[in-house]
Amino acid sequence: MHQNDHTTSRKGKDWHNNVAQVPNRSNTPVVPNINYDVLQAHHKKNCQPCSPSPAYLNSIQSCHSKTKHARASNSLSSDDSDDQQDNLEDFDDIDTGRHHRTKKAKGAATNCDAANVGFYPPLWQKLLDHMKANFRLHLTISAPFPDKEESIGNTGVFNDAVTFHSKIKQIVLTVIPMAYELALGINGNTIDSVKLKATALLKKAMYLLGYPDAEGHASNFANDAVCIICHRSFYDNSSKSLKQFAKFQKTIPPSALFLVGTIIRNVIYIYSKYGQVTDAKQTPIEDSETSYDHILTLFDHTNKDKYHGPKLCQMLKAWALEGMNPHGAGLGTNEGDDSCSEWDIDLD
Repeated sequence: MHQNDHTTSRKGKDWHNNVAQVPNRSNTPVVPNINYDVLQAHHKKNCQPCSPSPAYLNSIQSCHSKTKHARASNSLSSDDSDDQQDNLEDFDDIDTGRHHRTKKAKGAATNCDAANVGFYPPLWQKLLDHMKANFRLHLTISAPFPDKEESIGNTGVFNDAVTFHSKIKQIVLTVIPMAYELALGINGNTIDSVKLKATALLKKAMYLLGYPDAEGHASNFANDAVCIICHRSFYDNSSKSLKQFAKFQKTIPPSALFLVGTIIRNVIYIYSKYGQVTDAKQTPIEDSETSYDHILTLFDHTNKDKYHGPKLCQMLKAWALEGMNPHGAGLGTNEGDDSCSEWDIDLD
């Protein structure tokens, strides 16, 4: 009897050990013995690992592409024509010639970058655009050539200054060839003839001169091309247009005229040197500041004249009124005067 009890006890012990080797499928944690195979127990519960099928991978890729495309479309739908200019990867100075551009859709590939407007929610995007508009106003009125150190740090505002200058330059490059008859292939133009025409335009700032008025007097700063460039640069319909500010609603500020005149002069100077504008033709930023100061001096001389001053102020008011109303101005051409220096003004 004692021996049978001992045998029964041993069998009970062996049965206990076997139970411990079987994975417990209940929520009760299993405490395995030394012979317990953890990997085998895992495979029984979760199956062996295997690579995803090609069909599954293709479906994931297709889904990701559609989501990315929809996000890019939503971002672009809130942009305007000027916002597309903001995404030109253009880091040249405002006084360079043409250059290679690469369009990058806002928000399409940089939503993870906090320096990009597309990173932020819609209301924040509107706020940032308004901030950029105010900074462009500052550039036009107070600081046309800011140093990077003087601009707001890693917020993209300095890059927006480059974008704004580049926008005006691209408008100038579009208008100048036809307005001043500098395009090769028209009127029998050659490289040499374009150089001569451009040189004549630089003398006595003829590129700023419009047609004589009804009294036969000169019309300084009244060239039709200057008017067109001002309208396209400052009175467009973008969220960053300067026509939303009071300073541009009654008149075109003189400093805006100086900035446009400087960029026009720089491009014409390139034509006078090379007969055409290409990627490699540039003028230093220091020359732009010098040209800006000279144009400011010419404006002051004109503005102080008893006849030309009031006429100039009236003209700028008329241009602003045209800019606030959706209609443009025509193109005009002018001849140069070989007997004068570049920085003279005609007060006849």
